[in-house]
Amino acid sequence: MHILIYKRMKNILFGFIALFSIAIIQGCGKSDENILVKTLNVDSLVQKDSNLSLAEFVYKSGDFITKKDFPPLIHATDILYNKSNFLLIDIRSASEYEKGHIEGSYNVDRKEILSFLKTKVNPAEYEKIVIIDDFGPTGVYVATLLRFMGYNNSFGLKFGIATWNKQFSENIAKNLSNKFASQIDTVGLARPKFGALPLLQQKPFMDLLNEQVKKNIERPDSQIFITADDVFKEPSKYFLLSYWSEAKFVKGHIPGSVRYDIRADLSYSMNLKTLPINKKIVVYCNTGHQAIALVAYLRLLGYDAVSILYGANSFMNVEFAKNFEEAGITDVNTLTADFPLIVGKTRNAIVSASAN
Repeated sequence: MHILIYKRMKNILFGFIALFSIAIIQGCGKSDENILVKTLNVDSLVQKDSNLSLAEFVYKSGDFITKKDFPPLIHATDILYNKSNFLLIDIRSASEYEKGHIEGSYNVDRKEILSFLKTKVNPAEYEKIVIIDDFGPTGVYVATLLRFMGYNNSFGLKFGIATWNKQFSENIAKNLSNKFASQIDTVGLARPKFGALPLLQQKPFMDLLNEQVKKNIERPDSQIFITADDVFKEPSKYFLLSYWSEAKFVKGHIPGSVRYDIRADLSYSMNLKTLPINKKIVVYCNTGHQAIALVAYLRLLGYDAVSILYGANSFMNVEFAKNFEEAGITDVNTLTADFPLIVGKTRNAIVSASAN
């Protein structure tokens, strides 16, 4: 039993310790990256400091949130040409899955996904694990948390099933809006002073890590997303974290926002401790994919964080597109394909009971 536990401890690092990238190969029709990593010995790391916090552990294990594959995204075209090599996990409800899904995909409830990976399949047989949801960000959220459990080849399908087939394009369209464009600000707030990390229940490190990952994967969308309507109604209730470049920030953001650079600023060694531990943190980016990956990381560490669904495109998409054509979404057809769908329960390994 102890041997198995220690083996598991060694494996959990694979999700976020790309310490030495040896090769990255990108291209349409091929796997978008092939990274070889030098792993760290978990046992020795924990034994050196039994009081290690989760934030310190993530940092000393390779600081996944600063890496090139954060957030862990994959595009529909990559799946089209490689799906026989990928483990496709569709976390939508059973009814949505049966309306149409990617051939070979398993329908797995979020509450069962860790068990599914441990007992129903052998993830090591697959080049990548791809999490598929309705519209994209939820899949990225789950994939990010899976990386902290050792599944370093986990990715979320960007824009979810909606990007695979136009039948589901409404999943994107319904989240786009320009209605708050007139209320945006161009001057941001300074970052707070350094404080403390959130307090988590004291328990053996591996128990804490497992508990935090499992608990946060199981959170329904209502606990990890917030609408732009709710934020603009009373923005002072929240710590507003603008997760993008200075160029985008100065063109317009939610009043009262504080800007942090993607992949750089919120490492344990940088400005993580400037985030409040007594206020809900609202993160937003272009389309929500970067933001929700950060939310997964922050929730793992104990912060109360949520993401604005579809980011700036949910409250100023037209205005955004004027300044940043590549980031603003005004035509959903540019994002969706007509790749084949399978209808029915095929390979419905675990019927999804709806995690929303």
